[in-house]
Amino acid sequence: MNRSGLTLIEQGRSNGPKSTRQPSSRSSVCFEKYGRKSRRELFLEAMNELVPWRELEAMVEPHYPKSSYGGRPAGLSVMLRVFFLQQWFKVSDAGIEEALYDSAALRRFAGIDLKRAPAPDVTNVTRFHHLLDAHELGDKILETVSRHLDEKGVRISAGSIADASIIYAPN
Repeated sequence: MNRSGLTLIEQGRSNGPKSTRQPSSRSSVCFEKYGRKSRRELFLEAMNELVPWRELEAMVEPHYPKSSYGGRPAGLSVMLRVFFLQQWFKVSDAGIEEALYDSAALRRFAGIDLKRAPAPDVTNVTRFHHLLDAHELGDKILETVSRHLDEKGVRISAGSIADASIIYAPN
């Protein structure tokens, strides 16, 4: 597997996201003449569309604190997306903070705008994991996404931040 990014693989399906490269939307922001979307960006765009985010938020929202020492450290949507980034790319609580600051693609996926707020730090990420554990939601969330992707004929091949991939498998 190429260490430079993620791979989208389609097997036995004529519908679903293709692995074609398109000019990156970041080119207008960074004024890059030859920008293109990385494999990681393509993977994250596909997951943004495939994962039932509203359903997951509805599962966690009743347990998510309304305030914490003057306000929520990060929105529920951000924390769920960070949780999945950690799952897909096998990144630790401490490592995800660094990865979010390092990668614009990860920040875009998670909905983090550094002009408005910092990325969740290790303390916030760990507290979120403890919240999921306390209410036995971690496995339920993962099972929900796995079932949803399975219904669409998609398997996730998790790996390091450089080699997670989507595989479209026949039903």
